[in-house]
Amino acid sequence: APNGQNGILIEGNAIHATIRTSVCSGNIESGIALAGNSSYTTIESVICGPSTNYSTPVSNKYGITITDDANNNTIDFTHNSVIRKSVFSGNTKHGIQLLGNSKYNSFYSDFVGVAYVEKTDDVVVMSNGANGVFLDGATNHNTITDKSIISGNIEWGVYFNALTVVE
Repeated sequence: APNGQNGILIEGNAIHATIRTSVCSGNIESGIALAGNSSYTTIESVICGPSTNYSTPVSNKYGITITDDANNNTIDFTHNSVIRKSVFSGNTKHGIQLLGNSKYNSFYSDFVGVAYVEKTDDVVVMSNGANGVFLDGATNHNTITDKSIISGNIEWGVYFNALTVVE
């Protein structure tokens, strides 16, 4: 059965938390949520939306939500994991959403709207129901590297709203 809210929630004044090699799919809200003043969290090699073998969506509403004043967080992958990339795909709304005053968050080599099937060495479309990445409010100075693949989402790959500033 799904969790009634988020799969993993880090909030308050949490600093230097780590989430590694985790499957956060099938939750009512976000697979992972960072809120409050949570800062310097490292998230590596996570699956938020697909099944563990990437064959079907096991949707969250949102793959990952970073909101309030959650700043300086890093979403990446580790080469020492059975999960080869962080994947935010197959969710009913956005794969990644940045809200509020969140800033200086970095996404490296992530898959959004697609999934990598290691067994067949294929990249397959696994659309998010809305945008791949949604930025709203006063969120600013967030980075998504050119090594990320954002494709196949129902609406926009990246949607900027309000006062968003991107690097």
